[in-house]
Amino acid sequence: MKSIIIVNSKCYPIDDDGGTCFTTYEVAKSAELHGFKAGVLIPRIFGRETKEYDGSLISQKGLIKFCSFLYKKLRSKNIIYYNCGYNPHIILTLFIAYLCKINHQLNATILFSGHGSFDHILSSGILKKIWISLIIIPFMRLTKCTYILNSDGEYDAIYPDIKALDGIKFYTAQNAFPSFTFMHDAEETKSIIDNSHEPYFDFRYVLYLGRIVRKKRLMETIKFLDMNEWFQKGGKLLIAHVNDDEKYLEEIRSYLDTCDFKENIVFMGKVHGAKKWSLILNACAFILLSISEGLPMAILEADYLGIPVILTKECNYIPETEKSIICTDITEKDYNGHLSEIYERKLDPSSIFEEIDNASFHASKGFLSTYYDIFNEIK
Repeated sequence: MKSIIIVNSKCYPIDDDGGTCFTTYEVAKSAELHGFKAGVLIPRIFGRETKEYDGSLISQKGLIKFCSFLYKKLRSKNIIYYNCGYNPHIILTLFIAYLCKINHQLNATILFSGHGSFDHILSSGILKKIWISLIIIPFMRLTKCTYILNSDGEYDAIYPDIKALDGIKFYTAQNAFPSFTFMHDAEETKSIIDNSHEPYFDFRYVLYLGRIVRKKRLMETIKFLDMNEWFQKGGKLLIAHVNDDEKYLEEIRSYLDTCDFKENIVFMGKVHGAKKWSLILNACAFILLSISEGLPMAILEADYLGIPVILTKECNYIPETEKSIICTDITEKDYNGHLSEIYERKLDPSSIFEEIDNASFHASKGFLSTYYDIFNEIK
């Protein structure tokens, strides 16, 4: 049985924010179903013990033990999946891989995901260009890794110098629903929906879930909803957010102080787990008008759960849910009718729990379904 070690700075369920946090867990669980021995490796400044969560081994190691462990695994016939590209510990990984290479002992198969981080538009700043040139490209060239994309659109938008590398294979594992994460929280989520008297259950809202940063265009989102009379209809915008750009957040708050619909905007702070799922299931729609997305996790979650999604084509995802909107120009007043239909739609948040067939859920909708070909090739 081959081993696959997924390296990231976070992993669900011990951490609970960010798409790559959930992806790390999802890929590990999917690999186990496919017959691999899977584990997660998380570097910490200080040592942490290895624990088992829901049957998955998650090792939190101090930097010295992290380096020692990774050196051993890179020399053997393992699969190392480096998940996400701006984590500082990739510098250590690059150094260790180099030591293995010069000793002719780099025997592991290397997979790598950037999850849209290396979009050429988002990588135009000098610091990101330096990072890509001095860390990411040398890492990829040295390891001859397989680059796992989350959509064909991610490949189209990727930084040209990465796309031009020789000997690098690019595989698309299409965006998938985090089925293991959802099932972990499903029972508690249903209990919240069936029994809760949370105030957000009492009004109709569009949900924004994620970081408040310029690329996700929350300011433009608010103006888009105002322009298309969402707030005039009585609708609200719920903003569940974490890891924000504080300067940008303050700009938004200052703008709202000038608006007569300020009371229709609710900042909820960090929301995760069952509370997050209940927020999604009770929403009229989910909205993300981002400049670029590689792994639009919240969109996947909303769309699979039957919630209409309002998004831009740059999110690199085509929703299946009825009444969803792919916006071509978010500055136009073309969506009033669509938002009226969304406002009036019947909400049935508990119905999803009657539709889930656990036996085929992970294989048909989750990450396992999109990693089959990759797992088969490296097995």
